This record gives sequence, structure tokens and C-alpha cells, in this order.
Amino acid sequence: TVALSQLDNWIEEVDKSIEVLKLNTEERRIDYIIGGHTNHLNTWEFEMWVRQCLQEVKDKGYDAVTQNPIGQNTVVVKDGKVLTPEENLAEFLDGTPVPAISDEEVTHVASVNFRDDRPKTVEVTASGKEAMEAAGMKEAVQEIVNTPDAVMQVTENGSDIFTELNVGTADEPVTLDDNNYVTGYSYYNVMDLTAKVKQIKSVLDEYGNENTVIHCGEKVTTAAYINDLNELLDKLNAFDHTLSLKYDFTKAESNYIAENRSAKLNFHVQINGYWGYDLAGDSIIDKVTGEPGGYIENQQLNNRYAQYFFVDMTEKFEGMYELNDTDLQNPVLFMNDKEAFIIDVDFRGGENFVSKVKDIIGGRDLYIYITHSHGDHFINLKDFDVDDVAGIYYGEHEPVSGPGIEGTTMDEIWQRWVEADKLIRYTDGMQFERAGKQFEVIEMDNHSPGGSQLLDITDRILFSGDTIGAQTFKGGTSVGLSQLDNWIEELDKSIEVLKLNSEDRRIDYIIGGHTAYLNTWEFELWVRQCLQEVKDKGYEAVTRNPIGQNTVVVKDGKVLTPEENLAEFLDGTPVPAISDEEVTHVASVNFRDDRQPVGYTGFKDEEGNEVTLKVVDENLYWYENGERQGVYGDKLNIWDTQYDRIERGREIYDPNTDAWYWLDANAEGAVARDKEVWMPYIFQGEDPATEGKWVRYDRYGQMVKGWYANDNGVYYYDLITGAMLKGTHVINGKTYTFDTLTGIMN
Repeated sequence: TVALSQLDNWIEEVDKSIEVLKLNTEERRIDYIIGGHTNHLNTWEFEMWVRQCLQEVKDKGYDAVTQNPIGQNTVVVKDGKVLTPEENLAEFLDGTPVPAISDEEVTHVASVNFRDDRPKTVEVTASGKEAMEAAGMKEAVQEIVNTPDAVMQVTENGSDIFTELNVGTADEPVTLDDNNYVTGYSYYNVMDLTAKVKQIKSVLDEYGNENTVIHCGEKVTTAAYINDLNELLDKLNAFDHTLSLKYDFTKAESNYIAENRSAKLNFHVQINGYWGYDLAGDSIIDKVTGEPGGYIENQQLNNRYAQYFFVDMTEKFEGMYELNDTDLQNPVLFMNDKEAFIIDVDFRGGENFVSKVKDIIGGRDLYIYITHSHGDHFINLKDFDVDDVAGIYYGEHEPVSGPGIEGTTMDEIWQRWVEADKLIRYTDGMQFERAGKQFEVIEMDNHSPGGSQLLDITDRILFSGDTIGAQTFKGGTSVGLSQLDNWIEELDKSIEVLKLNSEDRRIDYIIGGHTAYLNTWEFELWVRQCLQEVKDKGYEAVTRNPIGQNTVVVKDGKVLTPEENLAEFLDGTPVPAISDEEVTHVASVNFRDDRQPVGYTGFKDEEGNEVTLKVVDENLYWYENGERQGVYGDKLNIWDTQYDRIERGREIYDPNTDAWYWLDANAEGAVARDKEVWMPYIFQGEDPATEGKWVRYDRYGQMVKGWYANDNGVYYYDLITGAMLKGTHVINGKTYTFDTLTGIMN
């Protein structure tokens, strides 16, 4: 008889004996076995057959046993074969108390009687809905994460909990290493794990105790681990800077290791931001906060609610930390005993940012370096008190007055720092020491009048701001053709200062203003290759990719062909790389043709006459620089890849009428009138096979915005994007519901 609680021990001991006796080898050491209650020479194979009985229950559980006529729950092996229940019972049909019908067969059989001595269990259900609410998920996030109820078995004495939920163990922590660029995917992964842990903890709190053992499928963990992991996730979801959160230097891109006593979590923040990138219109902040969102509204929500991961990079770089935000910016912080030094201060979640910085640096003197005069790198200065900051490094040739962003002025941010004499105006080649590190300024005017790169001489890192590209997400940085020569000149200067083409190279890594990971030093050389490709071959060198960008992509020093460029997007990702590892092998530049027109730009009729749009009974065409647009082969045309690669046409804006129009490639570029059009690859930045917007163009060809009615019913089109609304929306304070398929108001 073997008790189930002792099964593993039996297997371990029998395996030990088999190894000593070499029963599985040609050097077998025995021919017979005599047991303590078997007064005959048994076959040496008997021990092997007993081991088979044990493994059968190990693999299949207590369901593997058969209750025989004399009340035993057995597994029987005969000549190396596990008997079926029918074969097992047949052995007893003569009423003998042994599973053999003759003396000769006794030496062909092994039988084990199993006894279930495990504590009795009761079935309990942990609510998925309650777990998601306990995790702090708003309704919209709950609909996406959709944690189901979990059925668990709990012993009557609370000693054990059995569940199929995988939440890892102290020895085998969970790794959330996704490779999916659907906006917010990393966040949804963390929330999904949080809900599962909350489910187990709810059962543990009600039925268990500190000694309870939790069986997660094949893995076994402890009550202490569940409590530690629950606390870890609570801190992580609260962006608590006291949580141990370290940069994972063994992986490419933004991967972090969170630890809390016995619990550990490896998790990933995708390249397009933890909550998305609101400047590209694909933020999920409205879902996270449960507040009404849209392109403009989400930016306002991020202004209030954006948060920051405090990431420790000191394993490789002494005193270095990252403040990676939930959007797509990543200020860097250095600290020693006396000073704190921050590179850029972001422009979202200002109060959260300043509060976190103050808590982290304590009484240290704070110095700030601003890479350039674009608001997404300095706006949060408004939330610092003048007395909080010892000095701000800002370019000698960057403005401190004049228009800002979102209706602000530069004066609002900068004048109080000027008056307080806190500005330190840097110039090209300037070197200084802060927080125990040596830095050097490389002034560059390709992205802003007097912006810069900052070389960390000590750690051999280049903080490039936006001078060599903001990110590879959505095609990479945008370069106007009118500025191409200036970009080439400035990058050549930086490459020379950094000695990137020599054995005396001064850097090992690059961190950009919107890339919260250690990029390869070769990235700047690859961006330079992209620029040279267009310099040599003109605008024909660019490839129109499925998300509407006109790009040149370099991968590991090779300029991709148009076919290779497009192939990088076939999985639907909004970045020109098919895995996180490849992000650090790629540079991408999105080129804009902003050169001054050399021919007529505007509308013409079929005879080529210049016309206005107040014409409704004939085809009209849009010309730029004297060439008809929207025809097949137009580099700006949108391609529909939902069913096949079909060249659809393109959208254009006419400043004279302040309206958007659709040029139909299937009609030789004619302006679409009184027509509904599916436009993929807009702000959402999600799977281009399914994401986009339905828009409508009226009898003049202009995009409809606001209320619209026809014989089918009443519709509403977003005032900013023109997207047809579906589902429930609040418009001017009143709630309306639109059909989720047709968009018709209910």
C-alpha cells in the first residue's frame, strides 16, 4: 500500500534502488528478488513494474486506480504492461485475493494498492470581476482584460489550495515578455497577472493561513510568495518609487525586474509606451482613468494623470536611474551624495513627476539639463518651485520667449528662471561635472535652433534628445526634404566628435528622448545612412509603408529594399521591426516632401481648368506642383491590407477651403463625393488589418464633421478626426448611443 502523500518519496527511493542495481543497463547486478512477504524467487523485473505502477498514478492522478472486488484501489502491471480497468478486474474473476489466476503468473505481475490520504477538498470560485475591481481596473480595461472566474480546490483544514492559475513561484518568477504592439498591451498583461494574483489571494485570505501551500498547476508556492507578489503588483500599479525596479541588461529594449521579498516579476514596456503615445493619438489613458477620451482629450488626461516608473540602472552605471513615463518620454536621473542631475523633464503628469523627483532626491541639490526647446522636453518645469532647482542648463541659442505649444508661450515657462538667475546657457563643446559624472555638450540645430546632444563621458552614453530621431515607432523621426542637407551636416559633426568611425569611439550606447532603452551606438550611423539614401536617390528612395509613413529603413547597416521594408510590417506592428530584439538593430527615418511648390497646387476639372470646390456635377482633381495626385502610384496613397494589397487613394487638406478631401485612386484620383470611406492606419496605431475609421465626404467632397443625416438615419462624426462614432458617447453633455456596426443613432 502506498499513500498518495508519500508517492514522490516512493518514486525517489525506488529510482535510487534501480540506479544502484543498474536494472536499466546491460550491467544489471541481480537476477532475482525475494521480498519480505514473498517466499519465492521473483523476477528481477518486479521492481521495474512497481515503478511503472507509481508513475501511472503520478502522471494520471488517483483516477488511474481501479477498485477491485476485494476493495483495493490498485494499479497492476503484467509483463511490463499497465492493465486497463477491465483487464485488472478480469484477474480477480475467480475470487482470488491476488491479481493472478495461476502460480506461474505470480512472477509476471506487480500490483500496488494506493490510498488517498490527502485532506478532503471543497470547491470555491474566485470572482474575476471582483479581482479586476480589486486591481483598480476601470470598466473599459475590464472588458479588454476580461479575467474569468477561477474555480479552485481548497482543503478543509486550509493546508492546500489547488488552482490552474499560473502566477509563478519564488524560484520560477513570471516573465511578461510580450511582442505585441497593440496599444497598451504591456499594461494589460500586468493587469491580467494582478487580477489572477488577487483571485488566489482572496481564496487564501478566506480559507488559508500563513502555512498554506498553493498548487498552481504543476508548480508549488507558498502563502508568503502570494502575499509578496500581491504587494509587488500593488506597488507597481501605483508607480511606487520605493519598489525595487531594475533595468534588465540581459535583454534588448525596455525590460525590467521588479522584486519584493520572495516575489519577483520580469516585465516589459513596449516601444510605443505603457499607456500608448498620445501625440500619435493612440493612448489608452481614457480607458485607464475611465474618463471620456479622444485625440485632444487624451493629451489633457495625460497632462493630469501620466505616471513614471523609477528604474534602477546602477548595476551597470553608478548613480543612474530612468524615469520612464507611461506615454513615450524618458527623463534620466543621476545622483551622488550631494547632487541630482536630470536630463529633460517631460511634459505629461507634471505634478506626479515633480513629487516623485522630490521624494527620490531628498535634500540633494537639483540641476536640470534641457536638450532642446520643444515643449515635450521641458513643460514640466512649470511644476517646480524656483527654490527647488539649483540650476537649469539650456541652449545659448534656444528661445526663452515667444509662442509655445498648446496655446502657451515660452515666457510662461522660462522668464521666472531667467529672473531667478537659474539658467546656465550651454554652448557647443562645453564640459561640466554633475552628480559625479563628466558631461560634454554637442550643439546641433537640425531639430531645434540651438538644441543638443549630451555626452556622458564617464559612462560612454550619448543622450541624443531628438537630434537623431525620436523613435522607430511609427516610422521614426520626421525629416523634411528642405532640411536634408542640414541634418546631414549636423550628424556628420556629431559623428566626428564622437569618433564613431574610428577605433577611438567615445560611446557604447545611445538613449534617445523617446526611447527608454540602451540603443546601440551604431544607431546614429544608420540614421545617417537613411539620410544619404535620399540625398543620393531623391524622394524616389522612400517606401510608403502600411501605416502611411514614407520611410527609409536601415537594418544592421543595410538599407532595406521596398519589399524588405514592407515585409517588416506584415505582422501589423507600427514599428519597422518584428521583435523587441530587432528594435536595437533598426533605424528608420520618415521623410516629408516640404519643398516649395514649383507648379500649380489646387483643384482642376477634367479639362484641366483651375476651379473651386463649389461644383457638384463633374469630376474634380487635386494637383500639387502641377501633378495630379491620388492616382495609382502616388507615394502618399493608402494601401488596404485587410483582404488584399489594394491601392485605395489618399486624403488631402485644402487650406483655401479649410477642409479634407478623399482622392479615389480607382477613379484616376477624382475627389470622392457623397461617399463613405474606410480609412485605415489612423491615430490608434493598432493592427492595420482591423483598425481605422469610417469617414464621410459630402456633395462637395469635404469631410463631414459633426451631425449628419440621410435616408438611412442620423450619424455623428468626430469634430477632430472625422471618425464615425459607434457605441455610447457624450456629446455636448448629452449621452447618445450609435449602432456598433452601422453608426446609425439608436
